Amino acid sequence: MLKNHILLAFRHFKKEKGYALVSVMGLALAFTACFFTFSFIWHEYTADSHFADPEHTYRLKSNDALDAPIRFPVLPTSNAQYMEDHFPEVNFSVPVYQEGSEEEVTVDGKIFLEKQWAYTEPQGIAIFDANYFDVRSSFMVGTVLISESTAAKWFGHKDPVGEKVELKEGAYSVAGTFKDFPTNSHLVVDALAIPLPSKKMKYSQGLVYVNVRPDANIVALNKKVDEASEDMDTFIDEIRYTLVSVKDIYRVQNDQGGILKSANKEMISMMAMISLVILLISIFNIINLTQVKTLFRGREMGVKKVLGITPGQMSLQFLVESAMVVFFATLLSISLVQFTGGWVLSYLHIGEFPVKMSAAFLLALMLGITSLLAAMQSALFSKVMPRDVIAGKFKLGERKWLLKSMVGLQFLVACTLIGGTFLVDKQMDFIMSKPLGFDIDNLWYIPSPSEDTDLRLLRDQLPSIPEIQSATISSGLPFVGTGGIVHQSDGKLEFVAYVDMDKNFIDVLQIPYLDQPDFLPDTGYIVNERLAVRQDIEVEREFQGQVVGQVADFHFSRLNAPIGTLLLSLGDPSSGYFTMRIDAQVKAAAEAKIKTEWDRLYPSRPFELLSLHDAYLQKHHEASELATVLKVLSLLAVFISCIGLASLTGFFVRKRFKEIAIRKVLGATIEQVIRQVNVGYAAWIGGATGVSMLVVYYYGTEWLAGYAYATTLDAWVMLAPGVLLIVISSAIMVLQTWKTAATNPVEALRTE
Repeated sequence: MLKNHILLAFRHFKKEKGYALVSVMGLALAFTACFFTFSFIWHEYTADSHFADPEHTYRLKSNDALDAPIRFPVLPTSNAQYMEDHFPEVNFSVPVYQEGSEEEVTVDGKIFLEKQWAYTEPQGIAIFDANYFDVRSSFMVGTVLISESTAAKWFGHKDPVGEKVELKEGAYSVAGTFKDFPTNSHLVVDALAIPLPSKKMKYSQGLVYVNVRPDANIVALNKKVDEASEDMDTFIDEIRYTLVSVKDIYRVQNDQGGILKSANKEMISMMAMISLVILLISIFNIINLTQVKTLFRGREMGVKKVLGITPGQMSLQFLVESAMVVFFATLLSISLVQFTGGWVLSYLHIGEFPVKMSAAFLLALMLGITSLLAAMQSALFSKVMPRDVIAGKFKLGERKWLLKSMVGLQFLVACTLIGGTFLVDKQMDFIMSKPLGFDIDNLWYIPSPSEDTDLRLLRDQLPSIPEIQSATISSGLPFVGTGGIVHQSDGKLEFVAYVDMDKNFIDVLQIPYLDQPDFLPDTGYIVNERLAVRQDIEVEREFQGQVVGQVADFHFSRLNAPIGTLLLSLGDPSSGYFTMRIDAQVKAAAEAKIKTEWDRLYPSRPFELLSLHDAYLQKHHEASELATVLKVLSLLAVFISCIGLASLTGFFVRKRFKEIAIRKVLGATIEQVIRQVNVGYAAWIGGATGVSMLVVYYYGTEWLAGYAYATTLDAWVMLAPGVLLIVISSAIMVLQTWKTAATNPVEALRTE
């Protein structure tokens, strides 16, 4: 029996191969989008799996639930000992911290700048899964554990264990290695060291991890921690502490930079929503095509009922047919995953696909869609009455309002996605073209925060490099990083961004003055507009220096937040960032000369020339990624909708083959036939595009509200998607109808 059902399914698949392929292709694209989306979401929601006991491991943080104007991802590491001493629920607590933004590591005479070098205590690795670590000698003071990629970078194929690496404070011995932390880890380290006595500082700020007993009441413990905040070590009195589970911290926190990383929450929600929509569109396609096929299979099912087919046999037949469509769609989807998987892995920053879970998800999706389609077809054909078929009264497939409404819904979704894509692109263009308050083009910088590298020596060599128009040394740069001073007033806290700079800084960046001094003294402060108008911040009294000038506001952080207060301190810094203005035409020649001087002045230090414009783009990388994903998924939705419309139009034109021929015999023109056949669908599609404009306006306005500097939601952003889809859908319907209308009516009548 099953064999006969399979053969019959193949026969129908072959007979209607064009429409079957449309169903397979649409479903395959939807499966592929859902597979990638599920893999990405699973990857993000299973973050920090390399912790040994994630169920009972927490990080001590400032309490975000309280109304505080600033947040601190780091805190005094001395609180690790406090947690062990004062809370019996705590098994152990360990700190992980950095001393500066990077460490200068010397290996066999070569210098490496490591931004993910962190310090901990001997018990520090207890918070991690032991399978990640290969510790082959005692992890104690003066030893370091390094990641496998760092070991390969420093030592090549040589066994690193026992080798020495030099830092400013002394030599560290490599005690072992660990696997590179997964890409969904909130903590990113390449080296974990126990500091030498000469490095040990009384007061360090970093991360404090706490492992609690399984029977601990975390709610009660958090209440006790909050109450004990006043007695714990704080660098600002108003800070209150709480414990956040490492299972959640990657997804719920916004810590970025240094050794901290967080999830792209907007990407997660957007991909989940759009992939579900694409799946629904593909299912709508199949539902529409199935409803229409009742027009052509009604006689078949009526005859079978006369011959005694049972409901169970009919359901099994449809189950086999649905399984065949889903099976071929799955094979095509797997091929697409294999073909595009490498690029998607890289783009979504997924180390590897969670194969078992993704396969289980795809299998569940297959079974669910198969059952849905089989149940739907059984329900449709169960209403076929043999007497109606024989009498020619079978009208089940004539529910055009349902078909047209589903087509309209498909195009509503597709039109909304296109409008969203246009809006995201417009916002990104607005950000990239917005005046920043200084000239970011042709600015290049060399990062060198080490005090051992005196950048003033390179500045003295500028006359020998005429391609450099001007240069400056500063402790911070826009979009790269600035320091900060905490301002406290009336119990409120806020950061005042701070940059130590030389006298050339403002001229090199071409920041306009609002109050320019006749000459720049050796010391003093220059403030931006936001700081100058603040009546509650007395700069000269609070920061012990004279204000000698004022500059116009300029952006030094990403554009989703307003410009903040900025304090520029005049001095003669020797380290930080060496920034130069170089014309693009002579950049290559300038770089070669700069490198020659660099190698002569700092022979052991690596040379790195970076673009400030690239740093600016990197600040908005997440929004750019979101725009790309939105474009791809929108194109998929539009493509699936269009091929579904093409198939549906073809079915109805085929059914009205005789009607079209009679109309032509009676004198109707091809244009009149096309208008008559397609006017109903055109109205539904037009209505869908109109509704989509309201959806784009509502959600677009809400999304733009998240940007301090946002573009306008112009009418064309809402109108263009509708016009585009109306043109595409009209072309599809006209083409399908024209092919039939252009046929000789005699042949059509003879065929019918």
